[in-house]
Amino acid sequence: MTWNAVYQRSLDDLLKSERMRRNALESDRDGLVELLTRLAQQHDGQRLEDLRRENPGTPKHWSAQEWEAFFSRPAQPKPVIAWGNQSGGNNGHTANNGNGKDGHADVQALRQLQQEIRNLRTQWEHSQPVAVSERSLETGAQSTIPLAAFSPPVVPYKFKGLLGQHGLTELRWRRGSMLLFLMATRGTNAHLELDAVIAQREGLSYRSNSTKKPLENLAAAGLVIAETLRMESGDFRTALKLARLTDSGRELCQALDWSVIESDWERLLRLHQGLEQPRHTLAVLYFALLARVRGWATEIVPDVAGTIAPDVRVAKGDQHLYVEVELGSRGDEKQTAKWKHLAD
Repeated sequence: MTWNAVYQRSLDDLLKSERMRRNALESDRDGLVELLTRLAQQHDGQRLEDLRRENPGTPKHWSAQEWEAFFSRPAQPKPVIAWGNQSGGNNGHTANNGNGKDGHADVQALRQLQQEIRNLRTQWEHSQPVAVSERSLETGAQSTIPLAAFSPPVVPYKFKGLLGQHGLTELRWRRGSMLLFLMATRGTNAHLELDAVIAQREGLSYRSNSTKKPLENLAAAGLVIAETLRMESGDFRTALKLARLTDSGRELCQALDWSVIESDWERLLRLHQGLEQPRHTLAVLYFALLARVRGWATEIVPDVAGTIAPDVRVAKGDQHLYVEVELGSRGDEKQTAKWKHLAD
């Protein structure tokens, strides 16, 4: 069975339950957005229109946090329209005849909206499948989606011009910042893994290419290096699209107060001749990805005293295993000694 087939089956198993829940959410999403938009117009229609002029996609792509932020801000005062102004009289009473019914209706509508937001957030959190990756080898457990509480940060002044010049508009920056966050704080390199996590966070179907353009924009701005590693052997072909931070990308992430860690790809480049052995680099990263899909925590080129480090360490619960990833058969004494050490 080819690696492509193994990967496809693994990913299908991982996302099967997620797709079912996502389809159910997507079927209701348009109606919910329509309801929220109507309530937003009642709450503060002028501010909503101002935001729409700035971004025509508003509020269609808002997250639950953005909806909550909109409704948490007091509405702008509405002009008082006197009956006298409409009919020529001068009694000065407002259009609700002073009985407070319209104000009461607004309060009820706002309470209903707040409950809808709470329900939406609960649905969203419960719909998230476990992440495909957890870097901690101490527990070997999978974690929840790392973007559950993520909000796009304000762009530091130093980088505003750079991002604007390379097409990172509000929506592109939203997803571009998610890419940077995952690469910086989780060390994630595989684009399919990045795309899967962000698609889940954004309520999009997997493989929707939701991160394709933002990644291209980040690469054009010199913040990331994007490269596709390929392997061909006879009829067998496979490829893996990868991304890692540049020095400028690290500087931006540090300016955003994100702790930047060394990614798997960077570690292979530094410790395991990653540039000189692109096929082996691809094989190691692909193996680690497939291990994470199956619930194993992974560590690339782990620190092992007294010998050349193995390619990968994997862990699940109390199990800890060292792994050598090989593309062929080697029987020399050096390799035999290495395997014996790993077995010990």
